[in-house]
Amino acid sequence: TKKIAQYLVKKGLQGIEVYYPAHSPQDQEKYMSWAEEMGLLVTGGSDCHGELPGRPESIGRQYVPYLSVVKMKELKYMMMRKNMRLFEEV
Repeated sequence: TKKIAQYLVKKGLQGIEVYYPAHSPQDQEKYMSWAEEMGLLVTGGSDCHGELPGRPESIGRQYVPYLSVVKMKELKYMMMRKNMRLFEEV
């Protein structure tokens, strides 16, 4: 829910998965608006965890805009330079 996302942002969340195979166009619009509102990085992926019997290979099949990939890489390198953690320790 949006409340959970807002809570996680306070705990250090930096991105939200907008582009995901199970997200409808309406889901994508909702999560994109959350990203803009909360200043989150827009991410995405195919959710591939390996080959599953009877299912087509899904790696690389989810569209993610190139600009989102660039921004993910920029954040990764910035965090590496600062030796930051993704979430605060609980």
